[in-house]
Amino acid sequence: MYLDPLERMPGEVVPVTPPIKTIKLEPWRQLLLEAADILERRGWCQKHLIDVRGRMCTVGAMTSVWDIEADWDMSVVSEAQDELTKVVGPLVEWNDTKGRTKEEVLKTLRYVARLEHRL
Repeated sequence: MYLDPLERMPGEVVPVTPPIKTIKLEPWRQLLLEAADILERRGWCQKHLIDVRGRMCTVGAMTSVWDIEADWDMSVVSEAQDELTKVVGPLVEWNDTKGRTKEEVLKTLRYVARLEHRL
């Protein structure tokens, strides 16, 4: 006889899973995470907001997220850029630095979004 793994035995104690805590992110943090997701899907480039292959630079991806989020004003993009700049310096120069990789950009965007928030 085989037992159904979903069927409980009489008297079996079923562990209770605690609810997952949902954290509401500040819009600028959400913007950085979504920009990273866009770059991961579409690709990342240097020297252009968007290149002929549809890849985007860091600023292009951040602006793209702002275009999608109708309830955000431009100050959300400015705040995200300010927070990112505190870590990497001037964004265009950082994005376009020779040898910079897509993986570095994704990791940095996600790191800054979680900085001091410990997500």
